[in-house]
Amino acid sequence: WLQCVGSRDEHIGAKGYCSSVCCTYAIKEAMLAKEHSAAPLDTAIFYIDIRTHGKDFEKYFNRGKEESGIRFIKSKITHIIPVADNDTLSIQYIDETGKRVDETFDIVVLSIGLGTGKSTIDLARRVGVELNHYDFISTTSFEPVQASRPGFYICGTLEAPKDIPQSVIESSAAAGMAGRSLSEFRWTQTKTKEIQPEIDVAGEPPQIGVFICRCGTNIASVVDVPAVVEAAKTFPHVVYAEENMFSCSQDTQDNLAALIKEKGLNRVVVSACTPKTHEPLFQETLINAGLNKYLFEMANIRNQCSWVHRKHPEDATKKAIDLVRMAVAKVALHQPLPEPSLEVNQSALIIGGGSIGLSCVNMARLYGATTIIALDKLDNRLALAAQQGATHTLNV
Repeated sequence: WLQCVGSRDEHIGAKGYCSSVCCTYAIKEAMLAKEHSAAPLDTAIFYIDIRTHGKDFEKYFNRGKEESGIRFIKSKITHIIPVADNDTLSIQYIDETGKRVDETFDIVVLSIGLGTGKSTIDLARRVGVELNHYDFISTTSFEPVQASRPGFYICGTLEAPKDIPQSVIESSAAAGMAGRSLSEFRWTQTKTKEIQPEIDVAGEPPQIGVFICRCGTNIASVVDVPAVVEAAKTFPHVVYAEENMFSCSQDTQDNLAALIKEKGLNRVVVSACTPKTHEPLFQETLINAGLNKYLFEMANIRNQCSWVHRKHPEDATKKAIDLVRMAVAKVALHQPLPEPSLEVNQSALIIGGGSIGLSCVNMARLYGATTIIALDKLDNRLALAAQQGATHTLNV
C-alpha cells in the first residue's frame, strides 16, 4: 500500500490536502488481506506520516503493527518498475535512514485520497451551490452543513474528506436543519403506511424458521454454515432452515417474507451479525409478512464466532450451533407484544444558558415547542435565553 499518492502535493493536478481516512483504510485492508489469505502473506504500508485520528484508531494502528505483523515503512518512493519475467512489481525507495532499497511485490495498492467527482461538480454548479478551490462544497465553521444557497444542506464527503462516523453526525445535523426549515408544514402531507394485518398466532404451537447468513466470507470462511443449517433442522419446533449469502440484502428480505407465508412460520431466528444494526431490519420484514415483530430472535455468529475464533473453525462452528440452539429455545417462548403509541409533549427543558444552551433554545423554538423552560445561575444568560424564545426562565 502506497500512501499519499497525489495527495499532500502542491503540484498542478495534485491534491494539496490530506484525506484523513486513507491510513486507517489501508491498515484495515492489510489486516483483512492477511486474515483471508490461506498462506502467510507479507503486507507493507509505505507512508510519509501515519494519520489515524479518531476514537481508538491509534490502537487499531498498533494492533496492525504488533499483532497482525503489517510492515510500516517510512519512505520516499522513487520508482515502481514491472518485472517482465514474473508479473511482479519492483518498488524502489529511500528509507528513513537514507538507504536505497528495492523490494518486489505481487500487488501494489495506491491510496489516492478522496476527491469530488465530475458529476457532483456539474450538479453543484447547476443548482447554484458554491465550491471551494478543491471543488468541495463551501460551508462555514459556524454553519458546517449549510451550503451557500438557502435550503441546501451538506453532509459527508461532499464538504471535505472524512470518515463514516463524522459523515453520520453531519447527516443527522443536515436532517435537523431541513426539519427546522419545514417545521411549520410538519404533518400537512403525511401519509400513513399501510401495514398488513397481523396474523393471530395465539395458541398455535411454535413453527420456527432458521436463517443462517454466510455474510460473504465474514462468517463462512470460518464457520461451517451448512453444518449449522443441518444442526438447526434437528432443533425442537424448527420446520425450516436455510443459508443465505447476505441475509440483510433486499432480495433475501423479500424471500424471507415469502417463506414466512409459504411455510406457515410463526417465529423466526436469523443467525448473522450484530442485532445492534440489523435487528430492526428483520423485524420490519416480519411486519411486512404479517407477523408480530417480537416473534423474532437473532444470534450473532459473526462477532461471537467467526471473528473471535478465526484460527479455530471447528470450535467456532460448535459455538455457532450452540448460539442458534439457544436462540431457537428462546424464540419458542416469545409471545406477541403490542406496539404502544406515545404522544410527545411539545415542551423543552434546557439546563444551562451558555452558547450550546442558547442554540438549543433557538432550535426548540424553530421546531415549534410550545413551552421552553431555560435554567441557569446567571440572570444575563437567562435574559438572552428569553430573547432566543424561552417562554419561562428560572435562576437556580
